[in-house]
Amino acid sequence: LAGMFREAAEWPGAEVVSEGISGGRAMPASLSSCAGIMVWAEEAAELDAYRSLGCPVVVLGQTPQPGFAAVVPDLTAAGRLAAEELLEGGSRSFLYFGETTDPEGEDALWGGFSAALQTPGWRVERLAFAPQGLTRAQALLAKRLLDEEGGRLGVFCSTDAQARFLARLCQKKGVAIPRRLQLVGYGNDPLFCEGGVPRIYSVDPNPFQQGRKAVAALRQ
Repeated sequence: LAGMFREAAEWPGAEVVSEGISGGRAMPASLSSCAGIMVWAEEAAELDAYRSLGCPVVVLGQTPQPGFAAVVPDLTAAGRLAAEELLEGGSRSFLYFGETTDPEGEDALWGGFSAALQTPGWRVERLAFAPQGLTRAQALLAKRLLDEEGGRLGVFCSTDAQARFLARLCQKKGVAIPRRLQLVGYGNDPLFCEGGVPRIYSVDPNPFQQGRKAVAALRQ
């Protein structure tokens, strides 16, 4: 994303410094002369520290922060795109596989996904688990596959890591992808989407567009 931000910075002499204070680090001296800051941060103390520098601050993330300009990805649209991909692939029974770490973001993804699948007779279900709940998730996923009686189950995962995890689980259990289970992730992370067989289709959050929006907010 910093690369997209750098390319989007169109004023002469612009320089991008990829530093910050996350993880309890001290404020880098290079930030004291910044004309603007784009930051992934949700902790109030971090945001206040950046604001104390006296330059514009744009916050990236899924939750707008009061008092700050923000660039928030359209997760509802992402959920809708995932549903359209699964429909195009022939799925008519659907499962949203999420987490509990970001309730607002998960609700937005689920909202767009489920709203696009409001057809009588289609089964749409949501599973949300903390990371330590994956054993239960495996059991419920297996039950859903059995319920389909040979049909195809379309699964949208809120992260590409989840999608790759399910792909590996299906390989171990002999579940054919995409004949029995069709997978869609979110994030378009090459590490997970292309780092195994089969390749996983993923909804791209478009970081270049986010970078452009952040630059536009800084220049206002």
